[in-house]
Amino acid sequence: MERTDITLYVAAYKDADVHKDRTVIGSGLHKPIKNADLYDDTGDNISAKNGSFCELTALYWIWKNDSSAYVGLEHYRRFFCGKSVFKQNILSKENILSLLEGCDVILPKKHKVAKDVYRHYAKNHVKGDLDECGRIIREMHPEYAADFDKVMAGKYCSLYNMFIIKMELLNGYCGWLFPILFELEKRIDISDRTAYQQRAFGFAAERLFNVWLEHNKPKTIYKDVYTTGDIPIFVKAKTCCLNIIKSFT
Repeated sequence: MERTDITLYVAAYKDADVHKDRTVIGSGLHKPIKNADLYDDTGDNISAKNGSFCELTALYWIWKNDSSAYVGLEHYRRFFCGKSVFKQNILSKENILSLLEGCDVILPKKHKVAKDVYRHYAKNHVKGDLDECGRIIREMHPEYAADFDKVMAGKYCSLYNMFIIKMELLNGYCGWLFPILFELEKRIDISDRTAYQQRAFGFAAERLFNVWLEHNKPKTIYKDVYTTGDIPIFVKAKTCCLNIIKSFT
């Protein structure tokens, strides 16, 4: 695969220092952003929805405006990385191209929840949003209903709306996802919520991507995610300890 066949985007709503292989796509609502290569308010876009759609405004821009064979979406402080005991190594473009020789999509390692995906969402967000997603899927895509139920009842899901994927698969996913979210937008009222809970469509999409994956079953590789920036030192220490333990198991 040639280097020109892939573009690795980093969604950012504030200043970001990122790996040289990445293209920073900034939120148009938060200009100016350090090192932004472009903004999501150009071309065909939904930039104005960034407060509630989060990094999905960058995803929509990529879907509508990029023509690479493969595309990636990471965050200004979250990147795919290789496993290391003492440090996290952000994957280079060469690392990623090598991995893609054996898969269709690279995803964050699955997150294990305490009970199930549905109750985990209900505990941390607005349960009714996920219920409405289920109803919309049954109306618009009944063939996905069993997949939705299976993911919601499961204990694992890949989060963050991060991935590196074939563009043909991204086209299929986005063509499925965004009509569901736009319909959800019509059915729920987020006006009196906290700024955090107004990010409902980004939160919902994290779970819905797992539903799409369950139904379509692309060949997948899961990788660790390195979180940079304003993460408390005790969290980084815990991660390091866990990596040390895993290295001996």
